[in-house]
Amino acid sequence: MPTAQTQEYGAVTQTLIPARCIENQLHIAYCNHAGIENGLQFLGGSCLVGPEGQSLLTAGSGEALLVGEISAAARTRARELYPYLADRRPALYAALSR
Repeated sequence: MPTAQTQEYGAVTQTLIPARCIENQLHIAYCNHAGIENGLQFLGGSCLVGPEGQSLLTAGSGEALLVGEISAAARTRARELYPYLADRRPALYAALSR
């Protein structure tokens, strides 16, 4: 998920990305621009977050290269911990997606 968030969007990496991982039971690699460009100070804070909302890797406010591994087993555990996606009923809303 590439972004270019500035300082006022700090809650994105702290709150929203972990929440989206839990909701969707997946890993997210969040890549945010860092440093100063055209007078704007970018937040940095790129991260890799697991499907249970746990931080796996986090960059600081400067440029960084993060390399990590994700696990299919972690996704399976998240589906067991948060089983609500199994309750979806796509037949009820299939017409809306056409």
